[in-house]
Amino acid sequence: MPTDSDVLLPARIVGPSLTVAGLAAWIFLHADRALDAERCSVLQDLIDSALRQGSPEVWIPRDVTTEAASLWEEAAFLAEGWAATAEPEKEAPEWRRHAERLRVRAESLRGLLQ
Repeated sequence: MPTDSDVLLPARIVGPSLTVAGLAAWIFLHADRALDAERCSVLQDLIDSALRQGSPEVWIPRDVTTEAASLWEEAAFLAEGWAATAEPEKEAPEWRRHAERLRVRAESLRGLLQ
């Protein structure tokens, strides 16, 4: 049962949020930041649990939503840094795409917090 401080993730952003949480965790693991990668799994676990129960929308505690947005922004920052030092024609575009995807999803979470 949701509380007044919970945030509703509408069905249209549940799937993208789940995959981006995994992307952020993967980036943190690449950066030897296992604790941050583990923190990304909190949102993943809540979404996964709701989906397994058949709910297309997911209620997430506000603090988890805020932390996920911050983690995704930090992962985007890391990806941008790697894009700047990666091979321009091979890896750099992929890192930039990852960074952009993370930023877009973080913005969508921040929008839900208002």
